[in-house]
Amino acid sequence: MTFCFDDKLFQRGQTWRECVMAWQTHRETFLDQLQQTTRLPKTSRKLTGFSPGTRMVVYYSIYKLDSWMSLPILGPVFGAQEHLEVRFHCAEHFFPVLGEPLGRCSPLVLLLDGEGSVVARWGPRPASVTKALEQMSNRAASDRDRWLARLDSVRFAGLLDEELAFFFTRAASESA
Repeated sequence: MTFCFDDKLFQRGQTWRECVMAWQTHRETFLDQLQQTTRLPKTSRKLTGFSPGTRMVVYYSIYKLDSWMSLPILGPVFGAQEHLEVRFHCAEHFFPVLGEPLGRCSPLVLLLDGEGSVVARWGPRPASVTKALEQMSNRAASDRDRWLARLDSVRFAGLLDEELAFFFTRAASESA
């Protein structure tokens, strides 16, 4: 991917705290999810290994079920990494700029190089969850969404932790 987040575009994103404060769609449900989240210990350990000032973007949609499931788990993990610069870009606000290069999948975790180019991309959900959803391709989209919404949150967080830890391990070795 050759898309570049110049400094101005990067800074227009929100910090995790700003993202939570600005969240309006089904706000109470979102805040309840934040209280119930499971931490990602493997991912947190991998993130501590990145150089201070490393930039990452989390591209999300307030209307996508994948974002609803992942953001309350991802946000606190990224928000706690004070040595990293992480910005949250809402698809609904940035789609005219980011929609074409990033597509409609969200959430996406993007690792940027020093010039702001995307060097690694993860999302929108753990591969094992995607595989299970693909096996239900003959079912209605609402059935797949119902299955995804009923997925055990602790199990989902564990899958997310495994996959993101692997993603960050691979990204760190490729950028070294």
